[in-house]
This record gives sequence, structure tokens and C-alpha cells, in this order.
Amino acid sequence: ILAETGEETLIETVLERVLESLSTWIDQWRKGGFPILEKAWLERCSGVGEHIRVGESGSAQEGILEGFGQFGQLLLRSDDGTVNEIWAGDVNWREGQ
Repeated sequence: ILAETGEETLIETVLERVLESLSTWIDQWRKGGFPILEKAWLERCSGVGEHIRVGESGSAQEGILEGFGQFGQLLLRSDDGTVNEIWAGDVNWREGQ
């Protein structure tokens, strides 16, 4: 935080703010699931429409990040046009794309 803002911040202050924010988002999720959060999620998400790689090197899938499904799963369009649902994995942007 110091490097980004130039201000020293106590870790307790950061943790308190994160937990307050997280609590708000969890409450919204409980009320309406991912659809109620989707707009805010997409506003903060980079990479939609871009070529990405998801997963570990041996089991990675590549394609275009189409967006997210009704439960928050990542939607990945492969080269053949198939859209796959990805429920977990590391996301990397492919260099040179």
C-alpha cells in the first residue's frame, strides 16, 4: 500500500476494510447469487474478449474469455467455437496476443 499510495497503513486497518467490503459482497451473493453481482464483477474484470490460458501447464486450456455464467464460472471459447465452463484455475494472459 505504501508503494501505491505513499501512505503507511497498519495491517489491522487494511484487514478491517477488506473484511467490511467482503461482508457486503457476501451478503449480496446470498440474496441473489452471481446475477446480482455480475455487473459490478464485469466492471472490475480485465480480459473479457481477450485470449487467456487457464490452469496448470499440463492441463491448461486456452481461448477467448467470453464472460461468466450464472454461477460465476468463467466461460472460455476455444478455437473451434466451443464455449467451456471453467470452475477453478489460474488465469494467465497469453503473451503476444
